[in-house]
Amino acid sequence: MASTDARPVPKKNTAYRHYFSIRKNDGTLITTWAGQDSELSADGGNFADATNEATEIQTSGIGYIDLTAGEMNYDCVVLKVTVTNTDALPYVVTLFPEEAGDIRTNVTQYAGSTAAATNGYPLVDVYYMAGGSFYMDSGYFVVNPATVNAANIKQIDDVGVPSDGSGYLYVLAYDDSGSSLATAAALATADGVIDNVWGVVSNLNDTIEDNGGTYRFTTAALAQAPSGETAVTITPLQSSTINSGRQNTAYLTAYQHATFSDMIAVTDNDDNAVNLSGVALTFLAWDPDDTSTIILNLSTAAGDISVGGASNNQVTIAGDATDTGTAYTRLRWRLIGTSNDTQYAHGYLDIEAMADIPS
Repeated sequence: MASTDARPVPKKNTAYRHYFSIRKNDGTLITTWAGQDSELSADGGNFADATNEATEIQTSGIGYIDLTAGEMNYDCVVLKVTVTNTDALPYVVTLFPEEAGDIRTNVTQYAGSTAAATNGYPLVDVYYMAGGSFYMDSGYFVVNPATVNAANIKQIDDVGVPSDGSGYLYVLAYDDSGSSLATAAALATADGVIDNVWGVVSNLNDTIEDNGGTYRFTTAALAQAPSGETAVTITPLQSSTINSGRQNTAYLTAYQHATFSDMIAVTDNDDNAVNLSGVALTFLAWDPDDTSTIILNLSTAAGDISVGGASNNQVTIAGDATDTGTAYTRLRWRLIGTSNDTQYAHGYLDIEAMADIPS
């Protein structure tokens, strides 16, 4: 218990020194107290002796009593002090130990200026904080590590958009000597560089796809074969087998009810032969208006596709009359390496109608 326990508003569960005076029935002070009896009622309970007794200051008629933290750990404490002096009136006071939520506030001014708020939160423009650790400089929030331990700076969450509409929070860093490490102009330049990089990176969404934890070029990206990148192109050869039809670049033609055989030479972007020895290949064709059904499905496993030539890059695709039983206009086709998940060629295939052969 100490004089420092005195405060304008008593706090709950905190020691408290209370000053008071005792008067006669005529209103004058009772001096030289005798027979003091100090009692407390907590939250409407029975009165009981206080831990400490009231003490008079000299013979002034004014004194104090020290209440313990336990005695103040209630919502309402009634203190009654009596003395045995003639004509003395009892001293009675009701205390309401304060805790969070007891006192409602309605702030209307800060330092003499009208307080601005929205939705119950104050609107604050920060210009300076004591010690020069944080302050505003030309509209930027400045942190000076000469007076701030960087280890104590954790993070900034939910930063609002500045009034200048830039959408960025700028922090100017200083070294130990107070010299600026980055100016607003430098940061603006860096911001432009970041925007340019992001423009390039965002385009990769159309170029690279996730393949179960690894990444690969999309089919569309490979088909476009951009300059300077590794991709495969098609060098078509004129078909040499009877009933094979004709072949132009990426366009194949077969005839209804007829066998066909076409040869394609596969090279890379530099016209180098792509060695397809040992690669399991599949030739797929489908109607672009109905992608749910594969019209032709030919493969090396079924003996429909063979690889030859000096460089093992000449692919022969063969189909029989059952494969061309129905006429189609402009099928899409692709030659795919099923053993290495690679597309080697693609284009269009027409199966031209012919009269049914009489039985």
